[in-house]
Amino acid sequence: MVEAADGFGREAIAAAVERAVREARFSDEPTDARGLFADLVAPGRRAFVLVNHVMHRRDDESRDNFDAKVTDAEVIGAVTDLVAQATGSRRLLAIGNSPLQGCDHARVVEESGMVDVLERWDGADRPDLVDLRGVVSTWSRVGAKLSEERRSPSDAVEVDLGPHSLLEQLYAGGRMPQFRVGDYAADETESYHAQGRHVYAVHRRLLESDLIVSVPTLKTHQKVGITCALKGTVGAINLKQCLAHHRLGGPGEGGDEYSPDGMLRKIASRLAERAGGLGTGLLANAERVVSKIAYRGARLPERSFMGGAWSGNDTAWRMTLDIARVLRFARPDGSLADEPQRRHVAVIDGLIAGEGEGPLRPTARHEGVIIAGTNPVVADVLAALAMGWDPRALNLLVNAVGIDQFPVVDIDGLDAMMLVADGNEFTMSTAPRLTSKPFRPPKGWAPADLFLGLEGGVSV
Repeated sequence: MVEAADGFGREAIAAAVERAVREARFSDEPTDARGLFADLVAPGRRAFVLVNHVMHRRDDESRDNFDAKVTDAEVIGAVTDLVAQATGSRRLLAIGNSPLQGCDHARVVEESGMVDVLERWDGADRPDLVDLRGVVSTWSRVGAKLSEERRSPSDAVEVDLGPHSLLEQLYAGGRMPQFRVGDYAADETESYHAQGRHVYAVHRRLLESDLIVSVPTLKTHQKVGITCALKGTVGAINLKQCLAHHRLGGPGEGGDEYSPDGMLRKIASRLAERAGGLGTGLLANAERVVSKIAYRGARLPERSFMGGAWSGNDTAWRMTLDIARVLRFARPDGSLADEPQRRHVAVIDGLIAGEGEGPLRPTARHEGVIIAGTNPVVADVLAALAMGWDPRALNLLVNAVGIDQFPVVDIDGLDAMMLVADGNEFTMSTAPRLTSKPFRPPKGWAPADLFLGLEGGVSV
């Protein structure tokens, strides 16, 4: 399940990926001519390799920290080769995700080394490399939006979880949550969410596939704690304005956008909300830059958090699990089936992992490991354990199990559980760890609430 790569060369990485997948037992017949993914996808059927190309390299970003932010290209290549062995052709595969609207996709593909991997494959048997975004923009260094392109809406398949959405619980007691996602207009986001209606605009390439293989980077996340296979499902979304990253306001207003409550943070929040709906003109950008300065200023105090970037965010994990459920049960036309429509497995890239202020500004850790799981929940539980974190401290993982309608995975619970993954059994105290030094969490998360089996931390 957790395999070390002996060095970071191409052959060593491919060998580590194969060992991890073999140990995870994706196939009951690993010696089959169609290889380790043979039981997951039939010959001639389509598969999607969902990666993490979230953002290109910043001018002030070290190479190591950039590598901790995006999936290693050689890991993607090794996974793609194994999946293609089962489908019969790489042409039946697509590789990609939906990065931030301001990401230069061509640049992140080049910087990550993905271009070199693509060129290695014969042109007649090369998978599609796709950018799934419906909105693409360019930004200046000071935060002004210089242009915006809205792509064809035909790529988006709207899937409505309705009252079965985990966001629906936030309407209890007559509450009316106001969902927000940064850099998008508030009214657009609210058009996707209302009591009894929760719509996710998924790119059709995912729903037209019989197998999804998540290949994320092992790193921390300010809003949900860790970002691996589950949080990586956000990369399947075509129109990110449908995402509920947080609720407007602080706890005193029924929101989870910031903490603590305070006038400065409230003003910064309202300025950012207004800026999300502005255009690209001079006056609009002047207002947008002011809002970003105010937002950053509101985050400066040591225990001050904005944008839902703290452990009190009770929205983002719900949205994440909703998307994972959609990917499992949604048909290509957007309707929801009673039975799973595709398999979803994960191979997590922990060669250069990220701690601290992930997902966009992680600090690199050279760990040299690959983690594989037969479903995204098992993979993420293993990832949390490997990071030295207690999975029971993360709402994302605790609530990923035991969902009655459209479950993410068929596991009963995490409390006092024995993690059983295709015959590999671990208790939470004996599962593999990367290091005795746990990953440093984002500043909005208290180490004592996360660390597993360490003095002053959580014990088992």
